[in-house]
Order: sequence, then structure tokens, then C-alpha cells
Amino acid sequence: MATQAVDAAPEDTKEAAAPGPVRLKKTSGKRVSKHDLLADDDIILAVNGTPWHRIQSVTEAITRVLDRGKRPVLLTVYRDQKLFSLYVNDPIDCQIEVLTAQDAQDLPNDGLARAASELRGMSNFAVYADTLDDADIFEMRMSFLAMAFPPFWLIARRLWAALVSFVCVVLTAFVLNTVFGIVIYLILCVYISRRQLQMFEFAMRSDGKKKRMVLAAHGEAEAQRLAMSFHKELKFRFPLPETVKSDPEEVSVV
Repeated sequence: MATQAVDAAPEDTKEAAAPGPVRLKKTSGKRVSKHDLLADDDIILAVNGTPWHRIQSVTEAITRVLDRGKRPVLLTVYRDQKLFSLYVNDPIDCQIEVLTAQDAQDLPNDGLARAASELRGMSNFAVYADTLDDADIFEMRMSFLAMAFPPFWLIARRLWAALVSFVCVVLTAFVLNTVFGIVIYLILCVYISRRQLQMFEFAMRSDGKKKRMVLAAHGEAEAQRLAMSFHKELKFRFPLPETVKSDPEEVSVV
């Protein structure tokens, strides 16, 4: 499939980049691969819910929005003939190719546009799995519960080793001195609040799980369904209930 390569333009060149969806190349070792888990041949079709045909340059739009708002940008990505989205905090740092309009004819157009209200209701989820495909999922948004009530957050995230350590440290501090115990509790509240993602990643590594995918969704159930559409072999610790399907022949006529 013919593509139009995008090379670094000289500083004195003012010609605008041609609009078109962006295909990622040579992602190995780059931030988009290590942090966002994007891969070669992934195609970016929309930025913050705006389809590529309404953007002069996809990569410039990403950089401009990040510089202006200091907020993550939602990318709509086409992979293995399926769509998924994820938030990124940095510009694309790998090589890219801009597809021509002719090349983009076979790419999906439905489901690319998103309203601002829909974007605000989404967050990134990280999917972890081991070699046996036993999987777990974690919402990467900072949780107020982790700061206000760390034990409940640790229970909700099933971080049992961290919960036992937390309880032991706090109880020991209270036995020594009540004021000291309160201070230690508050310090741990701040620490856990700031280290939520790192704590979960450490727990996953301890269980032999590696990050398989990062995707944006409105909730854990939606994120789990999306992950399984790309990795059907995943077995989540708390699987979704199977959808009950009725046989048309069993439905009697009233």
C-alpha cells in the first residue's frame, strides 16, 4: 500500500503537512512503545474525537493540544482491523507515515468523532497478564479513595501484601504513641495516593504479570471487553458475566 512518508522538514520550509491518518513506524525502544504500548503499523485516525480528515496534521494537532492544555490527548487507533482509544501525555516520538486519501479509503470512518462530554468520562486502563494469560486490569486515573482511605483502596485493588504492610506499620506506630500513629497514617495516605500506579505495577510484576495493553474506556467492564477483542486468550481474575443468548426457535408466538 503506497504511503506518503513524513520526514523532518528544514526550519526554513513553511509548507504545511498534508492531512491524513498517521501510521507508526520503528516504535521499538520509543516512549510510545514502552509507556503507551503502541506498535508498528498502528494507525492514528482521530485526535480528541476529531477525525483525521478534519485535521491538517495529526502529529501537529497532538503537540498543539498538549502544549495548550497540559492535559492528555485521546488518540483513536486502528489495529488488527479494530478500533481502540487511549490517552497520551507526550507527542509521538517515533517515525511516522501519513497515508494518502486513496490509502485511507479502506479505513473505518464510523465511531471516530466523539463529543467533549464523552471524552471527559473516559480514562486509561492498563491490562496486565502472565505467561498463562491470567489477567488483571487497573484504572490509571488517580483515586481520591487512595488518599482518604488507603486500606479500602488497597482492598478494592486487591493489593493484599501492601494492605498487610500498611496495617502492621500503622498499628505498630499507634502502640508506640497515638500522635506518632496519626502522623504515620497521614504520611502513608499521601505516599499511597502519589504512588498508586507504581504500587499496582509492582504487585503485577511480583505476580509475574506484564503490561499487555493500554486503552481508554468509560469503565472497567468496557475496558475488559475491548482488551479481550484484541487478546481473546485473556482470563481476567473477575471475568464479566457472559451475555445470555436466546434461541429464536425457543421464543413462542404470543
